[in-house]
Amino acid sequence: MNLTVSFDGGINCTITSDIENPPIDVPYARGLVNGYFVVVLYVGGNVSVCWDVDLKSISEVESDAQAVKIVEPVEGWLGVSFDFNSKVKREYQSPIQGYIGNIRYTFSTKNYNPDVIIDKFLSLIPSEGLLSMVSRRIISNGTTFMLGFYVGTKACKLTFSKSFPNYFNFKAGETYTLDIFKLLNFTGPLKIHKMSDHATWIQITLLSYEKADILNVIPDIQAEILNVDFPFEYRVGKITYANRPYPPGFNIENLITERVGGVVTPKFSLTAGDVVDHMRITFKIVKYGFSAGIEFPNVIGISIIMICVFVSIAILYKMRKHKGGQPTIKSSSPSSLNT
Repeated sequence: MNLTVSFDGGINCTITSDIENPPIDVPYARGLVNGYFVVVLYVGGNVSVCWDVDLKSISEVESDAQAVKIVEPVEGWLGVSFDFNSKVKREYQSPIQGYIGNIRYTFSTKNYNPDVIIDKFLSLIPSEGLLSMVSRRIISNGTTFMLGFYVGTKACKLTFSKSFPNYFNFKAGETYTLDIFKLLNFTGPLKIHKMSDHATWIQITLLSYEKADILNVIPDIQAEILNVDFPFEYRVGKITYANRPYPPGFNIENLITERVGGVVTPKFSLTAGDVVDHMRITFKIVKYGFSAGIEFPNVIGISIIMICVFVSIAILYKMRKHKGGQPTIKSSSPSSLNT
């Protein structure tokens, strides 16, 4: 799971999981880059099949001919007919590798029953693991499912992605709680998949400033983490942006370290059978450059005090110069003070 909270209050959540039983027998196809093709459902838009072909492994004519062999099984599974959408050829000469050429194929359709296709993808979600948090309750236009197949194998990955625009309305000085179960409308508990052997990774970014260039703004707020309430080990790392005047962000993740035989090695703190019944992060939004404990009025007050101190020092210095000696400052006990 990769969950990103943006400085503008939006959230993006992506979850990927292996699928034990692929819905189709993957046909053999020559020349596929990484032996991979993907079926994409963009809810409210197209259903597509996409893949890249390496022209060093297969000719363009042969590649065109085998496209049907890739598309037909997907059409049978989803009950749709795909139309040719695009074929993008890229060629260039590398000084090291020589000729490099590939073609990206895309077949797609808008002619489908949304409820039927959504159910096809939802039926692939395992009953355990992070992906089990996904249900029809949170499916809306813009939600994306990607099902990736690896030719010649039974390997198959399902990815869910959803944006929650304007989830938070950030204001400096206010405190917020990111409740992941509430975000996904998931009642829990979550059980880590039985096939997950130290490989379940949760990463949360708080706050992200990646949109700043797109929005053409310079962010002036940052998050101060007050509490991380996870029932498993985690670590917090700082994010900085090179050559950008952005505030620092934080990564909260369950990628930790352990010492094995005197060697420190990374590991994920969640493993098969673990049960997670909540995940919450409480944080405060503060102006960039100021800590959460010092509001702007207090900064003014502190400045006034510092000015008074400097004035006092200047007066004492003049007294010493006038009297030709060093002034003595005495401390008084409470009993010697008159009120």
